[in-house]
Amino acid sequence: MTWTTDGTAHKNGISGEDEIREYIMKNKHLNESLGDIVEVKKMGGTKYKEDLQCISKDGSVVPLSVKTFQTTGKGTHDWYNSTSI
Repeated sequence: MTWTTDGTAHKNGISGEDEIREYIMKNKHLNESLGDIVEVKKMGGTKYKEDLQCISKDGSVVPLSVKTFQTTGKGTHDWYNSTSI
């Protein structure tokens, strides 16, 4: 199995986050089901597990991890060790 090293995976991931962010803000039913979202902040990077934070009217935060799957068996994923020490 080989991985791309030209930055396309990162670029595609960022693009997917932008699409989901826009979709949440434009889709009334999804927005309401997440708690009447008034803002969607991009987080990402290595400091956060979530890619987006949805801020609702009452100030509560819904963290989202966005994954882009273009075809079956391909896409993005995270390796996260949640084992307690």
